[in-house]
Amino acid sequence: MEADDRHYPYKLTRVDKGFICIEEEKANKNYPIPKWIKFCDTMLDLGFVVRLHKSNTTRSKYVYIEKDGKVTKIRFSNHKPARNQEEINDSDFYVGVSHKDCITTEKVIEKIKNLYSIDDSDDLDLSQYSFAKKA
Repeated sequence: MEADDRHYPYKLTRVDKGFICIEEEKANKNYPIPKWIKFCDTMLDLGFVVRLHKSNTTRSKYVYIEKDGKVTKIRFSNHKPARNQEEINDSDFYVGVSHKDCITTEKVIEKIKNLYSIDDSDDLDLSQYSFAKKA
């Protein structure tokens, strides 16, 4: 989808490294940093313009990434999307459980790298998305 053609239905927050730091500080210290925050940070590192919409009615986060005039929308949620929204492909990727499947953050990053022809396999550390505890 071209950036100029995309109608953003919500007010979006521009994400930068400062925003990432603030969100990490606000995150519950009893849990790992939410993956949507790490995802946004990774997308910034890959050179994307990142925008965010936090739903007011659910805990869902909608991340819009833009590069080379193309915009991709990624939904992060702990619940399935409304079936009609998924049927009309409201988002390009659904991280978590959807009606069709369950996809991880790591898989979405790999799909985005393929979609945008990004080859940085030596530089990108996806271990931060793992549930395994670090020693």
